Amino acid sequence: MPNHFHFKIRANENSIKTITIKDEERNVISEALRNLLSSYSLAINKQERRTGSLFTQNTKVKDLNPAPVDWEYPITCFHYIHQNPYVALLVEKIDDWEFSSFRDYHQLRNGTLCNQILAKEVLKIDFGNFYEESYKSINPDKILKIW
Repeated sequence: MPNHFHFKIRANENSIKTITIKDEERNVISEALRNLLSSYSLAINKQERRTGSLFTQNTKVKDLNPAPVDWEYPITCFHYIHQNPYVALLVEKIDDWEFSSFRDYHQLRNGTLCNQILAKEVLKIDFGNFYEESYKSINPDKILKIW
């Protein structure tokens, strides 16, 4: 996406911890991503002789566990992330967004961007129907619950 991105990360006990910075509790992953983006923004701004933000929103972390019992929350998030550039009309097909792991899961790239074995295990993805499932509309009510 031009002004934001999504990562779906499997966290462990260390990465879900919080740290205190200036009397404020912060998630370790959020803080690490914030530092990364801040450094990246400073470098790009210096390189391009510009100022200001490169990204539109603050870094957020959303825990997908425990998932709501009435729907497949983690898999919905997975498809939402892949559909994002398609729904935003940045591409004609989900396959066309070169920065997406969709291309790996659909075997359009060598598969090194993501851990497909872990995704199969955690998300119970049926790669036999992956392409068709990826294009199914996501209920707008579910999208609101994601973020």
